[in-house]
Formats: sequence, C-alpha cells, structure tokens
Amino acid sequence: MARDDPKFIVRLPSELKERLQDAAREGKRSMNAEIVERLQGSFADVIAVGVPRGRPLTEAQAVAIAEAAASKAVDAITDKIFAIAASEGTRRDKALRAAEVINTMLPATPAPPEKP
Repeated sequence: MARDDPKFIVRLPSELKERLQDAAREGKRSMNAEIVERLQGSFADVIAVGVPRGRPLTEAQAVAIAEAAASKAVDAITDKIFAIAASEGTRRDKALRAAEVINTMLPATPAPPEKP
C-alpha cells in the first residue's frame, strides 16, 4: 500500500475498534493493514468463483469454495508442522509424527470426471 492511496474516514463502534487493535497487535501489523486485509478477505469468494456474496451458488462453485478452504487449512497446518519440525528435539519428533498421521488421513486427490 502506498502513501498516495486514497484516504477514507470511517466511524467504528468502540468495541469493534478495540477488537481490530487487538488483532493488529497480534498480527504485528498496523490497524490500517489489518482493516485492508480483512476487507480484501471479505471479497475472497467473489474472486475465487466470481459470485458476489448473497447470491446462490451452483454446486460446482460451492465445491470450488470448499476445496479452496480445505486446501488453505491443510497448507496452514503443514506450514506449522514444518516450522516445528525445523526445530530440534522432542517437538521435532512429534511434528514429524503428526505430519505422517495427517498425510495418511488426507484422501487421494480424485481424478476429474471424464467428459462424454
């Protein structure tokens, strides 16, 4: 984000502002960066499948959203496991065992349906 991006003033309830401040602090980023990240995330489903919020989804679009969410969750878990595995000692051993267990739990990627 550049300093010459347009500015926008908004009123927030105090409780919401406090929650944003806490989230920004936990994420080690500015309030502005936190708000921008959250707003961009609210448009993620539009970007992913091209359907605005509140509009009915086709089955294929719903599956695409679910698969994207599952993939993101697996990636986050995998990243955490690898971070722990990079350390030494007992934590590393536990992380490697966890990675093996997760790998056995994940279903094989199904082949795409054949076109008639």
